[in-house]
Amino acid sequence: MRTQYASLEGRHPDPDPVPNTHIVSLDWTRLEFALKLPLSPTTEMELQIPYDIKDIKARYELPDGTSFDNPIGNLHHRTEKLEGVSDFKLYWNFAWGDWRLGAGLNLPVGKIEDNPYALGALGLAHQHVQFGTGTCDPLARVSKVFHMMEGVDINVAAGAQVPLVENRKGYRGPPMIDASAGPRLTITDWLSLHAAYSFILQGRAFWDGEPDPNTGYVMQGFHVSLPVRVGGVTIVPGAYRSVDVRTRDEGDAFEVDWIMSLSVEFPLGGSMKTTDKEKPESHE
Repeated sequence: MRTQYASLEGRHPDPDPVPNTHIVSLDWTRLEFALKLPLSPTTEMELQIPYDIKDIKARYELPDGTSFDNPIGNLHHRTEKLEGVSDFKLYWNFAWGDWRLGAGLNLPVGKIEDNPYALGALGLAHQHVQFGTGTCDPLARVSKVFHMMEGVDINVAAGAQVPLVENRKGYRGPPMIDASAGPRLTITDWLSLHAAYSFILQGRAFWDGEPDPNTGYVMQGFHVSLPVRVGGVTIVPGAYRSVDVRTRDEGDAFEVDWIMSLSVEFPLGGSMKTTDKEKPESHE
């Protein structure tokens, strides 16, 4: 079980009804349950079940920085709270020496929306925030542990999700690629310290074949976690610090500083032969 919290803020200019800036903040909380079913000493099936809570606040400013009561603001952005399940992810994982490999599918159970740009052009209310891609996308991930010395390892990991087709509403999600590398230190038999540099690359999404201008970014940062074993339970507090976010072309600029997480892991039965220091960490 894993909990993750992040706070983001984005802004973009708009000439209507007068020149103004849309400023939207998002407080995002994710509760995720991951179920792993061992198939053999080296293989397992893994199902990730996320539930997202997205608390959105919208406001508007004039070019001089004063607050603006936008009469058509609710068409584009609204102060509201959205929540629900997001797309499930199903992986087949297997171990090969110090390698950990995974392949799977995105299961499209999250709520999707109609084309917001087409609705906006008609002067109708629309929603940009979705809870999934609406398609069965291929997933892949790989990691390797390099043993440096007693109690010191280097872990390198990468993952990808690549939507290949449009969903029933004409949306094709952006390709996502992430990678990380860093040391893992065993302090005692019940305490470890993991640190990593990571980046996330989001490509372009499309609506009815047209590029979505609000997609496409590169985010870099550092992740630190402190796995603690208590009996048969592992508690892992973690923090991700973003140091650079770059958006593509004319897309909305957004800011994110800290992403906090807390996971609790406990066995219900057997497990694939692996150790905590060999498990790839997720930075989604």
